[in-house]
Amino acid sequence: MALRRELLKVALLAAALLALLPAAAMAAPRWLAGETRDAAGAGVAPDVAAVGDRYAAIWVAADAHVYVAERPRGGPWGAPEDIDPAGNAFLAPPKIVALGSGELVAAWVLDSGSSSPFPSSVVAARRAPGGAWSAPQTISSTCCPALGDLVAGADGTAIAFWTSGDGSPESAAKPPDSATFDAAQGLPDGSSGTELAVAPDGSALVAEPCSASASCLEVVFRPVDGTWGTPEPVPGTSRNLNALAVAAKPDGSGFTVVWSQDANVGRSQNPPGELLSRDRGAGAGGAFGTTQTVTTSTVNTVGCPTSFGCLDLAVAGDGTLAAVWQQGPAVPSIAASVRSPGAPWGPVEMVDGAPGGDAFPRVAFTAGGSAVAAWVAGTDVRAARRSGSDGWTAQSIGAAAQGVSGPSVLEDVVGDAAGDAATAWADSARVETAGFDAAPPRFSAFSLPSGTGEAPFSAVADDNWSPPASITWLFGDGAGAPGASVSHAYGAVGTFTATATATDAVGNATELSGPVVVTATPTADPCGTTDRDKDGIKDACDKNDGSRRPVAFKTVNATVVSGDVFVKLPAGQASAAAAKPPKGFVRLQGAETIPVGSTLDTAKGRVKLRSASDTRKHVQSGQFFRGRFVVRQVRKPR
Repeated sequence: MALRRELLKVALLAAALLALLPAAAMAAPRWLAGETRDAAGAGVAPDVAAVGDRYAAIWVAADAHVYVAERPRGGPWGAPEDIDPAGNAFLAPPKIVALGSGELVAAWVLDSGSSSPFPSSVVAARRAPGGAWSAPQTISSTCCPALGDLVAGADGTAIAFWTSGDGSPESAAKPPDSATFDAAQGLPDGSSGTELAVAPDGSALVAEPCSASASCLEVVFRPVDGTWGTPEPVPGTSRNLNALAVAAKPDGSGFTVVWSQDANVGRSQNPPGELLSRDRGAGAGGAFGTTQTVTTSTVNTVGCPTSFGCLDLAVAGDGTLAAVWQQGPAVPSIAASVRSPGAPWGPVEMVDGAPGGDAFPRVAFTAGGSAVAAWVAGTDVRAARRSGSDGWTAQSIGAAAQGVSGPSVLEDVVGDAAGDAATAWADSARVETAGFDAAPPRFSAFSLPSGTGEAPFSAVADDNWSPPASITWLFGDGAGAPGASVSHAYGAVGTFTATATATDAVGNATELSGPVVVTATPTADPCGTTDRDKDGIKDACDKNDGSRRPVAFKTVNATVVSGDVFVKLPAGQASAAAAKPPKGFVRLQGAETIPVGSTLDTAKGRVKLRSASDTRKHVQSGQFFRGRFVVRQVRKPR
């Protein structure tokens, strides 16, 4: 190559390669606007599930078919898949959960299939990773069931529970090693408002108002692969209950129950006067902890006509709890409280203002520890996030109209393994999903130069909710450049830290850095940069470019004036146009010094020749065309 440089030896230290880690993300998390999954929504709330850093949404469409759409990392959502080909689903919210193995399990209620307007059975289906959805399995055939929930344990257990037509609760479990649900079991006692949580080992706890009294709260425990035990009254519940939620502790140490009750015995208040909680230990006969107060202010406690849907509880991976509820009606709003492990409940925090009706807020934690919530406020779908001490930030994520069965509601909010989240809602016009983008892009490749020359700095990153991810570089010497693959020449020797920053469309960013060792700097090319005859050799190092004075009886300068000119050199000689003696003609390009005795073919072009006399006092020139001739120069007699 004409471009000569001193060796630019750039290498990554082998030990440093093992230490390369992304820097802390410069977070800009926010909820994204809703996207339509179905333009003919049936007015019932869809459900969502997170499969690692992927998602699935389920809904009952207007044609009474059950559809599931899945979204891979980076999106977009795939086409809806009909998992109930019979098309006899009841217009009630379906449920979907993801198991740790990547398996999806769904449950929904079927119509009776006759003139009766009542549902007839609960069915479930599953999809193994990479497989197809199974045919629906009937798990209950009792009359008029109302599906309550479908919950998964970390061990791979899935438990569905519902209320039959006579108000009695029932459940069915799918063990981790089974493709089907076991036979349904009735829960002892029980009443409306039942809440279920599944522990990491697959055991479960139901919290429910006692059937005999609205001022009594009880729990029922189910061991792994066992049957439901006897009801256990929760100490300290002696007043009218208004709201209820339960969560399993992620470390397997037990459960937490949160409930709202009137402040005074025998006097109903709206809103109620206390929001309380108790922990229960793991296993059968687990002990109850002391009662903890979330709030005793009548302004801040749960208050809405259908109050059992106005409180939700979520637990983070470290055991942090977040309770979110609709309060009012005097000051209708969305409120929350957070409880760190081993600590009491924190103060009541305002999440958002007046919801404009029954909001049914739902809350979840992301893998990054952010609490996220969503609800329907009249015709506005709202969502919020909370990160550490920053408090709650609420925003609109879409619109909702009245559904065929009343106001639109949210069924669930779910966080994924990457730190993002998703929710879904429906009205009479459409089914919508929305994502929460908190996780920064993820690097899948990172390479710094090694060896010699100007090998590129390269990196590849992808993002889940807001692709594509753009990459910018800082080379550690004050210079930078945008792009996934760039080159940079350092002006001094030494060790520099090169940093790649990947940024998604909403501003979440992550950095990856590594050392670059420079042992020599580049020098200027002695051949320059100009190549006038375009023969691939820079002019300062080109001895045959036709610019030097021809040598009498030895060389002439040939310059192409127009068209195509070909040259055949004498045997045993070479030029820049031919690296070895040619067997035939080669194209003459630009200007070149050729030996006397060369043959020129100008049938298709014109050439200018410059020659020197034997006295070397002057140069002669002339143009030749339309023929083939041999360059001769006759020496005059002395």
